[in-house]
Amino acid sequence: MNMPAYTVHHIYEALTEIGVKPESARNVEREFEAALRDSHSHVESSVLDKVMTKADGAKLDTAIVHVEQRLKSDIAQVELRIKADIGMLKADMHKAMADQTRWFVGSLVAIAGISIAALKLL
Repeated sequence: MNMPAYTVHHIYEALTEIGVKPESARNVEREFEAALRDSHSHVESSVLDKVMTKADGAKLDTAIVHVEQRLKSDIAQVELRIKADIGMLKADMHKAMADQTRWFVGSLVAIAGISIAALKLL
């Protein structure tokens, strides 16, 4: 970016007014302008490293959408696994309850048979 002409002109004028030769004043003016340009470039590159552009924002939005889709997919898979595990747990519980009921009924029949046999012996 070029330095505004009025600033360079004022530097040249100020130097020539205090007795600096015009050629030396021009050299100082050019060096000042070059230093100012370098400083401006450095600041601009530093700022651009820290500032998000519209293109960066669009890339970030795309990345966020992609991550959201992956998360939704992962959540759906976890939900399916949980439902499957719950189904398996229900089946295991029904089997255990049926086994327990068989044992209970079998035990009652055995106790009744033993009780009848004991009563006949008395």
